[in-house]
Amino acid sequence: MMKQHDLLLQRHPRAAGERRHDGQVTVERSYTRWCSDGFEITCDNREKVRVALALDCCGPEATAHVATTEGIKSEDAQDRVITAVEDRFRFRNTFFIGRNLTATPVR
Repeated sequence: MMKQHDLLLQRHPRAAGERRHDGQVTVERSYTRWCSDGFEITCDNREKVRVALALDCCGPEATAHVATTEGIKSEDAQDRVITAVEDRFRFRNTFFIGRNLTATPVR
């Protein structure tokens, strides 16, 4: 229908030789790359539960999570990833500069 009414965006041809991403991001071992994901569950009473997870890209399980009936903010997901990294490496007496996970021991 959108095509019939000329509402589609025009396609632009790719440049020859441009590398196409195959949709897979892999790492050779665990604990070198983390990501976050989220989903929403609608309950029988029509309430919605929103869940955000931190995942080790090479591991089989979620390493940290948060669930709420409110909206999930980006800070919630970022905090889960930081928690997952801290739990994995068991940082003690460490502080982070910004959100880039650069750690410097405190003496």
